[in-house]
Amino acid sequence: MKKLLTTTAIASVALAGAAMSEIKVSGSIEQTYNSISYDQAASQVNGQAAIGSETNLQVSSSSELDNGMTASGSFRSENGSIDHKSFKLSSGGFSVELGIDTGANITGDIIPTVADQTHDFIKHTDVAATDSLIGADAHDKEHIGFAYKSDVGTIAMNYAPDTSASNNGSSAVTDGGGSAIEYVFSGSLGVDGLNVKVGQQTSESANTTSGDITETTYQASYTMGQFSAGFAIRDADDETTTTEKSGSEAFAISYAVNDQISVSYEDRTTEKDGSATDEEAKAFSVGYNLGGLAIVANIGEVDNINHSAGANGDAFQLRTVYKF
Repeated sequence: MKKLLTTTAIASVALAGAAMSEIKVSGSIEQTYNSISYDQAASQVNGQAAIGSETNLQVSSSSELDNGMTASGSFRSENGSIDHKSFKLSSGGFSVELGIDTGANITGDIIPTVADQTHDFIKHTDVAATDSLIGADAHDKEHIGFAYKSDVGTIAMNYAPDTSASNNGSSAVTDGGGSAIEYVFSGSLGVDGLNVKVGQQTSESANTTSGDITETTYQASYTMGQFSAGFAIRDADDETTTTEKSGSEAFAISYAVNDQISVSYEDRTTEKDGSATDEEAKAFSVGYNLGGLAIVANIGEVDNINHSAGANGDAFQLRTVYKF
């Protein structure tokens, strides 16, 4: 009985602490209309159009601990599946975090675009096959991350011991894939309007017969008044294939017409060893912000899809995002 009472007391303390935390619930409903077409006669039959949707619901909480540290946690459901979760302990500018799809990372470019950037937009409409170079992102798997935030920016490191682990249960003990580690700095360097991202990630193979994949990125953007401009350079060295190196260069410019309307233009070139033809993508976007509702139109074209000369395609996306 004494043991039972002790256990009950511990549970009561834990629940009392949880009850003191502030819980926030937010979400979004996204509707899209996507259409694609191809220039080559043999591929024109692959042209298509569809209406799609995505729902997101996120729950987050934070509380001050007795030792002065802050504990916070969150998880997000995307179309009914958990695609983000985080448990973080922080003190001052330092934090340690466990989760998936969370933390500072090298994924995503900071170039200013109104809508999705071309590598996301074009892939999501199935014109081109890939939207990133590295594939197995450390932050997007079960990982531990360390970060230090200062006035000039954030220095972070993420380590995923198993890149096959997108969402492990609490009793997981198996390792089904290689590991990944990334280092990144992101911030303003103390300059108003400036945003910089520099980082590197290495994904190690699950076996000794294949090599590693290392991706490096250098990015910067600057905002002055209603104008923003930026560039992003990525290089990847893939030792697992005969085509070892690839890279992309992108630049974008955006203009805020007023508080509601913004426009942007992006140009991206992707190159790969062993291919004499670069893939080139361009996109023009316009967005209308109504507060809780945003409406975005994206028009893009890709030349030499997947580095195949003359394989060109066009894509259009109309997207509404309602947030609550």
